[in-house]
Parts: sequence; C-alpha cells; structure tokens
Amino acid sequence: MRKITFIFIVLIAQVSGSSELENQAIQAYESGDTTTAIKLFKEMSRSGNGESSYHVGTFYWEGRGVQRNVLQAEKYLRISCQQGYKEGCFEIGNLYQNSKEYGGDFPRALRFYEKGCKLRGMRSCNAAGVLYNEGGGGVVANKRKASRRFQIAVDEGSRIAKENLKSLCIETPGACRK
Repeated sequence: MRKITFIFIVLIAQVSGSSELENQAIQAYESGDTTTAIKLFKEMSRSGNGESSYHVGTFYWEGRGVQRNVLQAEKYLRISCQQGYKEGCFEIGNLYQNSKEYGGDFPRALRFYEKGCKLRGMRSCNAAGVLYNEGGGGVVANKRKASRRFQIAVDEGSRIAKENLKSLCIETPGACRK
C-alpha cells in the first residue's frame, strides 16, 4: 500500500500542476522525511485542499511518519470528502464498510460512496452499486440504483463495474432498462 500511495501522490502532483508547497511535500516524502511531508500536507489541508487531507488521512491510517491513529485517519478522510476529493469519499466509505474498527456500518459507508459517486468517482460508484445490489446491513437492496451507480462507474472507465453491471443485467434484466 505504501508504494501505491507514493506513486499516487507523485502522479497526482504531476497531473494537477502542483503548487510549490505540494512540490515540497512530495520531495519531503520522497526523501523519507514523512514528518515534514505530513506537516506540509496538513497545512494544505487547512487551506481546503482535499487531496492533501486524503494524504494525511492515509498516513494516519497506515501509521507512516506518525503513530497509527484511526480517529485521525477518519477525521482527515472525512474532511477530504467534504472538500470534494472523490478518492477521500471512497476511502472513508471503505473505512466504515470494511475496517475492523468501523466495519459493517453500511449506511454510513453508502453516504460517503454516494457523495464520491456524485463527484464521478468510479470506485465510489462501484462500491455504492455493490451495496445497492446486495442490500443488507441496513441498506435496502435496489437493483435500479445499483445499475445506475455501476453505469456511472463504467462511464468513468471502471472495468470492475462493467463486469458488475453485466452480471446484474443478466440476473435482473429489468434493473438495466432505461
């Protein structure tokens, strides 16, 4: 996960035309100075940068450069989603759905997945589709909603959602009619 997160940070920075502060945070992270990286990401988070909030949340979740702290991870991932960062919405939803600390809070997870889906986050849309498709854990099954969420994820390029949509349409053809 650490290597994936690092690659993700670098790619986002290259695509987004990073600010000088972002460049400093990335350089600190690349050189192994996670304390400085976290400090800089927190500063950008306070300025409303959802991506930076996401990175701080993942540092706390994974215990990189800080002691692992689930409450701080939850806080920063939630802030990231509130700041409009779709990956933050997926991760906080995933935390509520699957972590040992919060796992099984499907309605809460679904709220964050739905917000991420509105931001066109394919992972959030697919996750919402799965919850609607399967139902349970306080989420009412709704095959039409599942189909719509999978379709958004497909439109955003998700191959997994494409397979999920295909299976849903075979099992429940009426759910896939427009």
